[in-house]
Amino acid sequence: MHSDDRFRQIHHRRGRSLLVAEPFGDLPAGETALFAAGRTLADAGRRVSAAHWLHRYLDRYPAGRFTVEAKERLAGGNRP
Repeated sequence: MHSDDRFRQIHHRRGRSLLVAEPFGDLPAGETALFAAGRTLADAGRRVSAAHWLHRYLDRYPAGRFTVEAKERLAGGNRP
């Protein structure tokens, strides 16, 4: 895949996640979407952006379903 296409694909996925995360933050889908935004960026190697969204996830859902994985990713113990 061409790098420009990959860049667009990453931003599209992150954008979709954030469209769900903000208005539906009190529902399980909102929690999943916020974490997915950070995970998508982390998987793409965008560490600074990923860290921003993973920290937002942890701030909003300190005992959430993805807390352990979010902390591992921030600590560098999981994929980039």
